[in-house]
Amino acid sequence: MKKTTLLSIVIIILILLNIATLGFIFMKENHPHLPEGRINEPKDIIIKKLHFDEEQQRNYEIEITKHQKEISEIDKKIRENKHKLYSLLATPYNEEKRDSLIQIVAANQKKVELMHFNHFVTIKAICHQDQLAAYNELTRELPKLFAPPKELRRHE
Repeated sequence: MKKTTLLSIVIIILILLNIATLGFIFMKENHPHLPEGRINEPKDIIIKKLHFDEEQQRNYEIEITKHQKEISEIDKKIRENKHKLYSLLATPYNEEKRDSLIQIVAANQKKVELMHFNHFVTIKAICHQDQLAAYNELTRELPKLFAPPKELRRHE
């Protein structure tokens, strides 16, 4: 077999493998590298499931922006205190400091959960009476909707 024929066959095989790889990447559900506007975002899922009209969507966008700002501030505090906590490992052991920082992190995590809960109370207030059944159905799906991606879950 000539070198050019062999080289042509190898190139065709490589092209087919690249096409198959790209097809797999773009066809895979919930791929983490999908564009920002994908329908799988919780925001889009909520709007779709609750059948929000344009005014409700505007109110929801305002609530999302407020919620994200609040969560971001608390998350920053959590990160800072975790940094302080783990920096204790490089110092002489101090159980009192450790416990104090763990309590601060736990209190801030509690605030985050309360903020998330209240966020959905506000979403319920945005709903019209005829959307409450869909809202109640959505609340049963929330743990799955906001679960970490499968790659990050340890036990399933």
